Amino acid sequence: MMERKYFLSSYGRVSYLFRKGEMPIVGLHGLGSSSKSFAKLDSLIDKKFSLYFIDFLGHGESEKNPEGYSIDDQIMVLKEFMDKELSNIEPLIMGNSYGGWISILYTIKFNFTRGLILIDSAGLNPPVGEFGEKYIELFVESISKDEYDKMIFKNMIMMNSKRRRIDPEELKKIKCKTVIIWGRDDYIIDISYAEKFHEFIENSKLYIINGGHMPMLDNPTSVSEIINKEF
Repeated sequence: MMERKYFLSSYGRVSYLFRKGEMPIVGLHGLGSSSKSFAKLDSLIDKKFSLYFIDFLGHGESEKNPEGYSIDDQIMVLKEFMDKELSNIEPLIMGNSYGGWISILYTIKFNFTRGLILIDSAGLNPPVGEFGEKYIELFVESISKDEYDKMIFKNMIMMNSKRRRIDPEELKKIKCKTVIIWGRDDYIIDISYAEKFHEFIENSKLYIINGGHMPMLDNPTSVSEIINKEF
């Protein structure tokens, strides 16, 4: 069973699930989710890996500001986490959806990543905020029933919408080994974006597996088998 731990960032307390091992994997969840979205991988991923599944700011048991947090806030807290908790050991970074977007931007900005695991990643697809107020309300309702959390997520969606998406040409700056995993039944981010990531990220491999937008929940066995084989 994984241990719940905390570290103090410049933005407040950040929570994460931890398991001991030799090669670190830092897991970054999607918007409105939490570190628990990766929990099924614990018993399936090889014990050589140490696991750090983080609750983003505004999520899970981490600090929550009703005004929300920007993508750049999350990137800087991730940098603080790497500096404080990993002692300059290059990790594998695994990101799902919103967490994949942050994983990519972090890797481009700091070039401090042993490898990337992108699971149904955001970053190239249109932001939720572009689809209008009604769609935002429906989306927020789908990811949370807590009114306070819904306010935070709505504000974060609006912040995300103001940040430009990743230029596919920027993906060519990623030089580390990259494994792209995509659920073939993802109804949130179309599978065509998996092909785009694979096309522009050099040294990448693409796996299409059974599952939806969060295949680490729908199909943790396949996700773990890919990670164990590739790394």
